[in-house]
Amino acid sequence: MKDLEFLLANASAERAKFDQKMIFTKYKILGVQNSLLEKYAKANAGDEEVFLSPIYHEQIVLWGYKIAFSKSSPASKVERLKALLPFIDNWGSCDVIVVRLKGMQSEQKFF
Repeated sequence: MKDLEFLLANASAERAKFDQKMIFTKYKILGVQNSLLEKYAKANAGDEEVFLSPIYHEQIVLWGYKIAFSKSSPASKVERLKALLPFIDNWGSCDVIVVRLKGMQSEQKFF
């Protein structure tokens, strides 16, 4: 619930309107800036994310960021990414998550 509260508190209708022109997704777009998502994810990377039924595009991105910034092993990150993959339905969420995954050379086969 903490993640959702953060997303709703940082939503921007103006930014959402802009994002909707570039990101085509079945999820609602709140318009939360990526820099805010990244900062929040870094501070909360140890929290276990729960992949239920996301409502917002930014939930998916935030979960991906938390995986990327977690201190877990590359193999553990891959397992968590596998749980996230069914929700990724656009280039935007895919690109911003993948670029933040560092130290994953041992998991090249997965990618």
